[in-house]
Amino acid sequence: MIDHLKLFVGDLARSRAFYEQALEPLGYRVLLEPAPGVVGLGADHPDLWLQPVEPGRAPTTCHLCLRAASRELVDAFHRAALAAGGSDNGGPGLRTQYHPTYYGAFVHDPDGNNLEAVCHDPASTCGDGSAARVGPREAAESSLKRTPGGVGDGETHRLGPLRGRAPGARRPLVVRPAAVNATLPHVPRCGQRPSHPSGEDR
Repeated sequence: MIDHLKLFVGDLARSRAFYEQALEPLGYRVLLEPAPGVVGLGADHPDLWLQPVEPGRAPTTCHLCLRAASRELVDAFHRAALAAGGSDNGGPGLRTQYHPTYYGAFVHDPDGNNLEAVCHDPASTCGDGSAARVGPREAAESSLKRTPGGVGDGETHRLGPLRGRAPGARRPLVVRPAAVNATLPHVPRCGQRPSHPSGEDR
């Protein structure tokens, strides 16, 4: 089980302001600053750390995914992250190439990290409102849109099936705190903690 992770950022003040605003809908806030230039954020304990990159080295670039309790919170995360200065890397919606109720949204942070929020629960069982639901027609139409560039090319984050992925192909790896990457055995019921598909990063 992953306990925490650290991002080495180009501008600590800028990244701190971005993550405080972007992750506020998910309950994240600064919980600990144990030393100058080291910031720990989290909901219950500090599981996401920020620290300036050493001179002459490049900032961290990775895919970080956080679990949201509802689809509405995924939507709220995406709005907050864009308002905080992030760039869109795939708007809120179903990604059925992972499993039928995978509802996620993606942004790039100031250093190019691919930040995601995901809800695995079916909308019908969790009662998170019809406004957050995407029907088959909308998903198919949205799958034609591609978001370019950056860590985790937007091609992977389109709504709808992933073009070119063969049946049985390996599923993507998501780095997130306090979670274990494993193959999903079934579609989870509301309130369960499902495993995440494993495979290549996206």
